[in-house]
Amino acid sequence: MTDRNPIGCIVTGSATTTATYGRGTMIRRKTAVVTLMIASTGCATIGLGPPQIESQKTVSVAVKPVHKSGDATAVGTLDGKALTVKVVRQCFNDDVEFQTVETRTKRERSNQSAALDWTAGVAGVVLVGAGSVAIASPSTFGAGSGSGTGSGGSSSPPTSKGDMIGAGVVMVGAGIALGVIPIVDAVRASGSTREVSTQVVPGATVMHTACGSEPYANASVTGSIGKSQRLYGQTDASGVLHVDLWEQLPVEAITGPNAAFSLQLVIDGKPAGQVDVSSLPYAFEDTFWRQLNDPMAGNGGIKACGRDVLLLSGQTTAPSSTGLDWATGAQSPDMLWNVSSCAALVRFTQLFPSGTHAQEANDMLAKLRAKGAAALQAAKDAAEHARAEAAQQAAGRAAAERQVKEHGACVAKCRSTCSGDSGCAAACVKQNCS
Repeated sequence: MTDRNPIGCIVTGSATTTATYGRGTMIRRKTAVVTLMIASTGCATIGLGPPQIESQKTVSVAVKPVHKSGDATAVGTLDGKALTVKVVRQCFNDDVEFQTVETRTKRERSNQSAALDWTAGVAGVVLVGAGSVAIASPSTFGAGSGSGTGSGGSSSPPTSKGDMIGAGVVMVGAGIALGVIPIVDAVRASGSTREVSTQVVPGATVMHTACGSEPYANASVTGSIGKSQRLYGQTDASGVLHVDLWEQLPVEAITGPNAAFSLQLVIDGKPAGQVDVSSLPYAFEDTFWRQLNDPMAGNGGIKACGRDVLLLSGQTTAPSSTGLDWATGAQSPDMLWNVSSCAALVRFTQLFPSGTHAQEANDMLAKLRAKGAAALQAAKDAAEHARAEAAQQAAGRAAAERQVKEHGACVAKCRSTCSGDSGCAAACVKQNCS
């Protein structure tokens, strides 16, 4: 028999269930299951939409004093190579209006899970329709008929009209219950929530009064000269920073053809002042020269340079730690470039060619170069003498070996000529091989 049930998922069941309980009971049970499944998802989520301003008004105005700071100004003082930077900021005492603003906002409620209500509503309509049909026309669902074959050939029990009408009543009731869900959620989602908030905002400046300047503590100070830019540090509580430019500034920045003599001070990323550093080359030259002449300067001082030149010239015993050889290690006409301890002195004459100590440094280099050149020539002469002596000794050894060979050949010839006569052979050797 063809099932004419308009809601197949509810009235269509296994033959075993139908055979055991009857069609009306099966419909009631499945209706209850579907209703519980949909209802178990719970109520819809009702949320609040974005706030909408309904009104704003100023409820009070008060004038309050406000202390403000302006842009920073940096003043640098140069003493030799020591730079002192003092950073200040202009200060102002302003009278400012502060308004207390009251804002009224509204947030509409909205159903954020409308799909659930649509599902419940559609299911409710289907159940009410199917239940109404079952009540009005029970025969549509097979009421009053005992025919039907279950699984394995078993026959279903007859379904009475009362049983089917009862099932229709259950479906209508379940449909009405599901239909109530979207109605309730629609009521819950209606309406809005209103809020009132206050905020104090600054308004116009009533009076603007300058109060001089004040130290700028913890200001980041950067120095920029030519292509060199470096962070010097931060000011102390009094707005002061002490900088040793010898440690912070490359010597090449203030010497040579690309030298610059104006140091720009940058505070928190903004230019705030300039310092004349035209006297800095003299301070740097003096510092460099004192370091070169310091007995404790180590491997970079003049003392170490002169020591190594003397060692390499053979005037004292040269330790193996120097690792230098005037005769074989020199690749430049200026031999001092091959002595690491002399490189600083050579660099000094290049950085300060017209400085106060330039003549003294050049005279010293000239003497050292002369000693180095003499040592190199002496090494070359010694090497040449050694080569000549070795060649002479080799020639003597070759002549002696040649003489021995010639004497042996002569003796052999005499013995062969005399046919074993020892007297004859001795006379021949004495006459021809001596």
